[in-house]
This record gives sequence, structure tokens and C-alpha cells, in this order.
Amino acid sequence: MGYDGPVNIGFGPLSKILKFNLDIWNTTILISILFGIAFVIFLIKIDISEKDLFKFSLLLSPSFIFLFDAMNLDIAIFLTSIIYLYFLKNWNFTFLIIFSLFSMLKLYPIGFILGIFIYNFINKNLKDSIISAGFLLGNSIYIIYNYLFNDFSLTQKPFTPVRTYGLQSDVQAIKRFYGFEFFRFYHLILLIMIFYFVLFVLNRKTILKKNIKNNTDIKLFIITTPVVLVISLFANYSYKLVFIFIIATVIHKNINNIEKTILYFFFFTNPLIMIYGISGGVSIIEFSLFFANRICGYYLNFLVIKNFYYIINESINKNN
Repeated sequence: MGYDGPVNIGFGPLSKILKFNLDIWNTTILISILFGIAFVIFLIKIDISEKDLFKFSLLLSPSFIFLFDAMNLDIAIFLTSIIYLYFLKNWNFTFLIIFSLFSMLKLYPIGFILGIFIYNFINKNLKDSIISAGFLLGNSIYIIYNYLFNDFSLTQKPFTPVRTYGLQSDVQAIKRFYGFEFFRFYHLILLIMIFYFVLFVLNRKTILKKNIKNNTDIKLFIITTPVVLVISLFANYSYKLVFIFIIATVIHKNINNIEKTILYFFFFTNPLIMIYGISGGVSIIEFSLFFANRICGYYLNFLVIKNFYYIINESINKNN
């Protein structure tokens, strides 16, 4: 219950069912305190080695601070994904249920279910493949039905350039904030393709090599890839970048220094509101920073798609 009356906790069909008579402000404060305590305990207990320095530096990045400040439902989804991927790796059925519940509030958690299915399938785990396929099919049907017939909007479409990320929001930001009324979705795709082509010409050997070799890393990568792609394609607030942290730490282990710099720039200048405040982002300097940040982000997407292709292709060839 907010100051102005009942507050909807999400955007999916489950948000119409879940109703709690709680003070939203006091509840948010309590959750933030508990999360803060858990986070401090986590930092105290772990040994931060040089190898893991990038992983833990992301916890100080603007997008993580943005998530902590917003205290959105996404923080619960993020913590759940961390617990599953790093601590309770074999609790597949339990977390399939949890991710199913989350996917009825937000769209992107279904990506975890898809990732679990893909991983089980390429590893020929028949039983787990059937179970995860059942969850994936059931969730997909339920979401599509509610989206088409019950007037649920499962994805927001924010576009303010200083606090958003995703293809849809970037196109709208360029059109509405930077005065390019002619700009269309395919223009952005074309610019990204040109950027990739230039990189390919300059350093073909490095660009095309596989960056993920460890079996544990492959599992993390496969399960999180669908989530990363969903977040990158739609319009999102920048706190959802925390879900890209996992895949970035995996890729970071086997890329060159230029590519590492691209990752650093992307994560530590997004959201841009942390760099130059609540400005509308209309000056040439702000636009240049916005554009550079997005190019770096889409290069990370290129690394994700490239490595996903290699892993799937190797799995198919090995099975044949």
C-alpha cells in the first residue's frame, strides 16, 4: 500500500493475483537493510583474488547501485539467479518453479528456463530436458495467452537515454531526445553491423576465436545467454544490466585488453545518469558518450552471440 493507494507490484498476470496489505515504504526500507547486511557479509567472507577482481568491481558499477537504489523486484530475481548458478547448481526443479513465478511478473526470467533447457538438451540429459521443456512450454503458453487476451503488458518501454538500455529504448532515445526523427530500428542495426565489420577487418583472427573453454563457465554462459539477449533486444531500465554481469565475467577471462576496455567502459558509464545527472542528454558531448556506450554494449552482445554459436556448433558436431 503506497501513499496514493494500492500499488501494483509488477506487469505480468501474477501481479493481479498477489495482493499484500503492506506499507510499501517501510517494506522497502526493511528489504534494503536486509539486502545490505547480506551483501556486506558476502564481501567479508569471500577472498577477492586478482582473478576475480573484475567480477567484484561490477558490484560497484552504476547499474548495480541503480538496482540497489530502486529496490525493484529485479533484485530478488538477480539474487535468485546468483544462488542457483553459483551455490545450488543441482536444484533445477526448484528453481524452474521459482523462475516460472518470476516470469509471470516479468518477461525476461523465462530466459533462464530456456537456458536450462538448452544446456540439458545439448548435454543429452533426457530427463531434465523433458522437465525443463515442459516448464518452458507451459510458461510460454500462459504468457502469450495473457499478453494477447488479458491485456497484460509484460515489458515496459522506457527510453530516457540517461537511464535505459536495449535496442528498442535506444531507437526511441535517438528519435525523441537527439532530434533524429527519421531514425528507425534498422538504422541502428545497420550502424552496429558497420561497427562489427570494421572490427572484423582490423582483427579477424582475434574477433573470431572462441572465448569460453571451461565446462563450468559454459554452463553459466548457456543458461544466462537467453536472458542477456532478451534484455538487450527490448527497452529496459539500466539496472537490468546486472543480469549481464554473469556472462561478462565468463567472457572476460579470455579476451584481449582492447575488448576488456570495451567491457569496462560499457559497465562503468551505464546508466549515464550516474555520469552527468538528470540532463536530457541533448548536447553533443552527452550524445557522443551515449553512442560510445551503446556501441560497446552491442559489441558485448556480439561476443555473446559468437560464443553461443561456437558452443552449440561444437555440441552438434560432437553428438554426430
